[in-house]
Amino acid sequence: MPKVPNPPKSHRQALQDLIALSGSVERLSIMLGNVPTNTIYSWCRHGQISAVGALLVAHSTELSGYFSREALRSDVDNWETIESTTLYQMYRTIQIENEKTGIPPSPMSELQAVVDRRSK
Repeated sequence: MPKVPNPPKSHRQALQDLIALSGSVERLSIMLGNVPTNTIYSWCRHGQISAVGALLVAHSTELSGYFSREALRSDVDNWETIESTTLYQMYRTIQIENEKTGIPPSPMSELQAVVDRRSK
């Protein structure tokens, strides 16, 4: 079996930052359309998010301003192919529904609100 190359350190760091910003693996799971937490832990073990996960982050209302799909997965060339997969479509539909019904605010959102109030 061919050896899989290690992902760039920037992918690992971006994934760590993503989890920190979202507040927890469990909350990130909800934000990405109920992606199983085991999947997110697998990303951590491998040192990078999946291409489907990177697209979900890019389309997330809360996370898209912080992370681009390219920053999370600079090695992916054909994003249109990923967007057409059934897996992506399934999680994206759930993600949209979660955003409509409301995702509990992250600790980072609450912290930003405090900073905003103090700066006025």
